[in-house]
Amino acid sequence: MQPRRMKTFIRVHCVAGSDDNCKEVTSILQQRVGDGKTSANTTRRVIKLIDKLSESMNDSDITKPVWETIRYEAAATADGDLKVATLMANAVLSQPSLEEAIIDYIANQIATPSLQATQLRNLFNEVITNEPHIKSLWAFDIMSAATRDVSQPNAISVLLFNQGFTALATYRIAHALWCSGRDGIARYLQSVVSRTFGADIHPACKIGAGCYLDTGSGVVIGETAVLGDNCCISHGVTLGGTGKESGDRHPKVGKGVYISAGATVLGNIQIGEGSIINAGSVVTKPVAPFTRVGGVPAKYISSFEFNEYILAELSEEKYIETTESSDIPQSIVDYHGEPE
Repeated sequence: MQPRRMKTFIRVHCVAGSDDNCKEVTSILQQRVGDGKTSANTTRRVIKLIDKLSESMNDSDITKPVWETIRYEAAATADGDLKVATLMANAVLSQPSLEEAIIDYIANQIATPSLQATQLRNLFNEVITNEPHIKSLWAFDIMSAATRDVSQPNAISVLLFNQGFTALATYRIAHALWCSGRDGIARYLQSVVSRTFGADIHPACKIGAGCYLDTGSGVVIGETAVLGDNCCISHGVTLGGTGKESGDRHPKVGKGVYISAGATVLGNIQIGEGSIINAGSVVTKPVAPFTRVGGVPAKYISSFEFNEYILAELSEEKYIETTESSDIPQSIVDYHGEPE
């Protein structure tokens, strides 16, 4: 990849774009590919853009700069390597749009003798026609992964080599099918994705825009779970029930929550926006917004100084970083009790 050429390409595309949202997407991708690094500022800009458009995920201009960048990255990656060139040509350069590329790739990945790739493509295209907002959700999921994960150097790496994104993209199709009453085929897609990518995501659960599944491996998300926009779910995370409840029995996770590797969240509990759950924790009680919890069972560790958190401009409520129990806001004590 040549950062100078990439910057030039994106600058030209930005001038051609007429929509402010399109220009913002392009600018974010330029910042990402220009230095090859993930920064809090880049991620914050993605979060603000998603928050702005969360009520109407049908802006086709959001997908255009993402797709154009992926196509350029594919051409640059294929340059001088015939074997990679074949992959890039089939997966990206021969495709007419971002959604067609995603549909073709997923169909080839999860095809079975029972439901072949051509049948899956037809099914997915039917869903996209009825639910066009899925295209914007896919674009935001790619942007979120590309700006958060330092192991993903560009957007095309997310599209082709990140099984967490592939599992999430397939879930979005399955969810649309579930909501339209086609629960049989939705459950089939859930089963195939679980076997292929190791992520068991119930098609009835609700996942917001710009969410990021690290690798997807070992992730379990239950039927009535809800994830807000811009959540980050690491591998081995379970959002499950306690086994003692029926009906609405899974966690409700707010915006911008980070759940670290191997953490388990059980029951119909609220996980406040901007909170962090440490690796390996078991959470069975509500978590206040903008706090860190950890341990088995999970206990309060600290609160975040609001301006230091990635969602700095999305809320007016502030919390003070503290480890002294005498200084802990009463709202935090009410959630977690006094720290040990």
